[in-house]
Amino acid sequence: MYRRILACLLLCALLSHDSYGSSAGILGVVTQSFKGHVGSAAVSAGATIYVGDRLSTEADGRVWLRSDATQVVLNGHTTATLQGKAGALSINLLDGTLSFSTLHNGLIQVAAMGADIRPASEAPANADITVAGPAALRIFARRGALKFSYGGESEVIAEGLRVRIVLDPPDPQGPKGAGTATPPLNSHRRFLVLALAGAGAAAAAAVWVITHQQQESPDKP
Repeated sequence: MYRRILACLLLCALLSHDSYGSSAGILGVVTQSFKGHVGSAAVSAGATIYVGDRLSTEADGRVWLRSDATQVVLNGHTTATLQGKAGALSINLLDGTLSFSTLHNGLIQVAAMGADIRPASEAPANADITVAGPAALRIFARRGALKFSYGGESEVIAEGLRVRIVLDPPDPQGPKGAGTATPPLNSHRRFLVLALAGAGAAAAAAVWVITHQQQESPDKP
């Protein structure tokens, strides 16, 4: 009888360990999906996303992902792989456009073509990041400043700025004798930051509000 009890206790311990091991790889949950995929399979609302999963959308698709206080939207024709842990996402954007909203610095880091983009402070942040070519990114710091890093150099993108970043430019001033169509905000040895005219409006479906976010005082102008 004692052997049976011991065997049952050992089995329970093993099951508990397996359950913990599997949950440790959970990054978040899909809250909405339209023509979205995880790997080669279609993904739907309620699906659990794990470390190493590859999410993608069709040309007119979209996927919404939530991880604790961070929300991510993959817009149409976008592919990304996910790493990190629950509440601290690390996303590798391979192509397309990714939007994120987070309450605190350290909850999300986006990698794209060797560059690193993350919130620059502990304040809530909301941003759009687009792979705009073989060596270019478009970034819109909707709310909160962003820290952009590439090749050992960094630049802070102020709140409200929409920029185009050219990686490894052959000449910070553009082709010889031609100059640049838009004067650079800042030039680095490894990248060039160009301001894009007007903030514009991204797709409405990519904009959301985190329900627990503190509301500003109505007296504040």
